[in-house]
Amino acid sequence: MEYIVIDGKGKKVSKEEAAEIIRRTDAFYEKLYNGNNHKFNRLLYKLSGVRADYQAIEDAHSCCDMDYQYMIDGKEVIEKIRAYDKWKTEEWGCLGLRYFLNHWISCAYIGGPYGWLSPEGEVGGLLYGEKYGIETEELEEDLKRVASEWPFLEFTVYLVDSPGSSDDPFWVFAEWKVSGGKVELVKEDYEIDNITYETIDEEVYREHLKNAEDPECWWSLDELKKLWPGKLTSGGKKVEG
Repeated sequence: MEYIVIDGKGKKVSKEEAAEIIRRTDAFYEKLYNGNNHKFNRLLYKLSGVRADYQAIEDAHSCCDMDYQYMIDGKEVIEKIRAYDKWKTEEWGCLGLRYFLNHWISCAYIGGPYGWLSPEGEVGGLLYGEKYGIETEELEEDLKRVASEWPFLEFTVYLVDSPGSSDDPFWVFAEWKVSGGKVELVKEDYEIDNITYETIDEEVYREHLKNAEDPECWWSLDELKKLWPGKLTSGGKKVEG
């Protein structure tokens, strides 16, 4: 299993900056990945302006909160996918990331929502690899897009293979330094005994989720309306296809 480890070395951004970056880099919009609170998911997509036949989705009793089948634009599925990709980049501001994603908006992971930038503004975290591995070149392209968009971010990224046991070293496929809007490939293919990283304080994390409306969603809809002013007002109208 491959992992992406992000070490921000104590670097932080404001909560407002974090909320905006997460809005544009979260898997909820980039990949339409979400958790089990279907009411929350569908309403947020609707309020965000994603064009779909929400009544048909509801009537289908589907666990898929945003199915390309019900999206308005396009007659074929590929047309609908392209239409959504156009919306998410041109209207919502997503960067088109493949691997370097946050998972705070709605996340079914058993350990709770997570990401490389916390809602509190800490830069750092652990991202889990995909089933078929992570392409080094594509991850680097993700990093370049993030660095270019937010040049004030500063962190180190390691793409690693998890050790066979706790006593084994990590194999690092690649290490990058992100700073000043640039991405530098530092080193490739080496072993390291351990990799440390800072992320959101565990006590803050657990206390927040204990009091949250849903532990899969870091923010409520009302909180998101305040964090993303003007962004959740264009949805809600059914578009006739």
